[in-house]
Amino acid sequence: MQLAKYLASISNNLKDIEMKRLKVTPIWPKENLVDSRPNKSESEETKPKPKIQRFTASDLYAPLALNREFGLPILDWKGKWARNTQEGIFVFIRLIRYQKYFSLDN
Repeated sequence: MQLAKYLASISNNLKDIEMKRLKVTPIWPKENLVDSRPNKSESEETKPKPKIQRFTASDLYAPLALNREFGLPILDWKGKWARNTQEGIFVFIRLIRYQKYFSLDN
């Protein structure tokens, strides 16, 4: 995702207020599992594409198979997800509330 790559590259230069804005502004697209089906019929291919839904990072989960199985809203991430890349670290640790992954026992 180009936006995440760009923001990760400048993240050390962002002011606190800018980071807060990124956390609360709905700029992140949600994965649409209906459109990612491999066997679309021709009539489905001719339908107009739905408007992209955008959410705050804290409302979305990492694009992992387990999160999809639970039916959680997933960050739309083109390509392979790796949380140890510069953009993965930025999105996963700095924007998505890291603690929500460990709040299941509360």
